[in-house]
Amino acid sequence: MPFLRIQAPCRNGFVPSLPLDAQPQEYVAVSGLSIAVVLCERGALPGRTEDWAAFAQWPRSPAIEQDTLHALAHIPYPAFPEHARALLGGIMLAKAKLRAWMLFKGYALPRFLEGQDAVQLTLAGQTAATPSARS
Repeated sequence: MPFLRIQAPCRNGFVPSLPLDAQPQEYVAVSGLSIAVVLCERGALPGRTEDWAAFAQWPRSPAIEQDTLHALAHIPYPAFPEHARALLGGIMLAKAKLRAWMLFKGYALPRFLEGQDAVQLTLAGQTAATPSARS
């Protein structure tokens, strides 16, 4: 599961008057929908705010959520505003998940993801070492 660094919730009632980027931060486990909500709440979605009005309303239908997630997954990264790229760039992902995704997509693995002990994939109930990117 990915982790996103967001503003830490207030624990004891004291909230210093600091700008958002200087507030205490912590990593929390998130889903794609959680990331989309954070981007929406921070005005960090590509395009105009009114383009995302259906997603910003509450309650949202599951169809709106799925359409939004599909659209966000296919929008080129440079189309996101700079503050969105900062949020997205701060997402932490387990190496095993990243490696499996890159192999699935057919991308060359960076050196830090290479090696026989990096990941085990399970296919049809059998566990086998993933192939080397150099094979």
